Amino acid sequence: MAHDTEIALQITGLNCAGCAGRAERALAGVAGVTSASVNLATAKGQVSASSDLPLSDLTEALVRAGYPAAQSTVTLQIEGLSCASCVGRVEAALRAVPGVLAADVNLAAERAEVTYLTGATRGADLARAATAAGYPARLRGQGMDEAAEDSQRKADEIRSLGREVLIAAALALPVFVIEMGGHMIPGVHL
Repeated sequence: MAHDTEIALQITGLNCAGCAGRAERALAGVAGVTSASVNLATAKGQVSASSDLPLSDLTEALVRAGYPAAQSTVTLQIEGLSCASCVGRVEAALRAVPGVLAADVNLAAERAEVTYLTGATRGADLARAATAAGYPARLRGQGMDEAAEDSQRKADEIRSLGREVLIAAALALPVFVIEMGGHMIPGVHL
């Protein structure tokens, strides 16, 4: 049995008490909602609903009423992604955060684009969720501009790959010399 969860929504287009009332009734009319309230002054809605209620049901009800929920998008830089399974785990962790509408992780760019309901969560909460799933994350663009950030990440990756190639060559060279060295000395080759 699903338990109730609190969902905060930033609602656009509220101009009067009548608008707030219509938005509140639209939210309360969604199956699974136990209570709904809309504050005109802050343009925020607070919904208590079963935890298995899809957020899309709430956002669609607001759109039908003419007061869409405000949405935000944030980009996260994700570290440690190595396969499609990693991508799936991060996407699942991000989608489990209350208020998240969509999460798309790009393995090659090591980035996640997350769309969420404004006021329902924060970018820092999303970064914590990905980090808790085992993939350190941070908000994109914090600390340096994106071009410098990409350049630094690529330089770090090149240094790491260079070290790995040197180690592989050092370990392969003795095997190569032992196996192929006999071909250079006539009479030793079997």
